[in-house]
Amino acid sequence: TPPTEKPPKVSEQERKPKKQLIAHQEAVQQTLADETAGDEKLKVLLDALRPADLAEVLARLSEAAQVRAMQLLALRRGALVLKRPGPSVAAFLMEQLPAERAADLLDWQSVDDRARVLDALEPERREILLQEMERKAADEVRQALSWPKDTAGRLLQTHVLRVTHEMTAAESLARIREQNQQIEKVNDVYVVDE
Repeated sequence: TPPTEKPPKVSEQERKPKKQLIAHQEAVQQTLADETAGDEKLKVLLDALRPADLAEVLARLSEAAQVRAMQLLALRRGALVLKRPGPSVAAFLMEQLPAERAADLLDWQSVDDRARVLDALEPERREILLQEMERKAADEVRQALSWPKDTAGRLLQTHVLRVTHEMTAAESLARIREQNQQIEKVNDVYVVDE
């Protein structure tokens, strides 16, 4: 018989961050569950968690606590948290949040993520949110939604990074930094002429 491997020993130093994360998650849960807790305290606790960890914490909370947390998060962080659960959970939150807040969160998401969430909504709510979203973002997601589910059209990246062949390296880097917020993934930079 082959020798059995002993599980690797985990040092106390390696356990400490995990214990701290669990303790922090519990503090967030308790504060969210306490309806009398102040929003500022809750914001500090929420901001200290990575979006993936925060999504995990929210999944264990009541629906009312989830909605409260999503209202307090900065838009960019909220959009990242919203990306973690399945479309039905994200759609539930989009139903419960005020339309303006839900639309703002969708504006911060990629086109395919917006389409995934909006597709899970009732048509009336979807149209309300599309009306509330920034016009450019709404147009992009309408175009994506025109493609059937599970097709490449739903996943097409509509923004690409381009620079001109006359630009210096410094100018090109400045353009990349400037457009980085608007483009989901920057894998290629296209150098174009007129």
